[in-house]
Amino acid sequence: MSEARIRWISGPVLRAGTSDPFHVHEAIGVGADALLGEIVQLGADEIVAQVYEDTTGLKPGDAVTGTGQALSAKLGPGLLAGIACNGRGIAMTTMLGRVLADWAKGAALADLPVPSGPPAPLRLHGLARFAPNALLPLGMLRDAMEARFDG
Repeated sequence: MSEARIRWISGPVLRAGTSDPFHVHEAIGVGADALLGEIVQLGADEIVAQVYEDTTGLKPGDAVTGTGQALSAKLGPGLLAGIACNGRGIAMTTMLGRVLADWAKGAALADLPVPSGPPAPLRLHGLARFAPNALLPLGMLRDAMEARFDG
């Protein structure tokens, strides 16, 4: 396992010095309680990480330990969520773990515990291309009204 030492911490973000190899999106344990976090940036001898738990009490010199694994959480039997944050706190990936592995090994779709069927077109899909042009003037009007009455 890779090791690092906190150099700087502010809220959930920390910088830690290391000579060990880490990877972006790698799960880490921070401090004596091994608080859950994730590597978000790599430097030559430094990592930047985000901690997903309360960081009160963490200080420079505390240990950061890499797990060698991507951050993930078990959601239920056969479900696994890959956690990837795009900076806005939006989980970007969800995987069906064992179900997809079974399908990849050749299991029939009918045998999988996931409903499947042919893709069906969405109603009103044809109107979707007109919506931005129709709604843009309304947004501009609202912005102008807010600027006039709030300013």
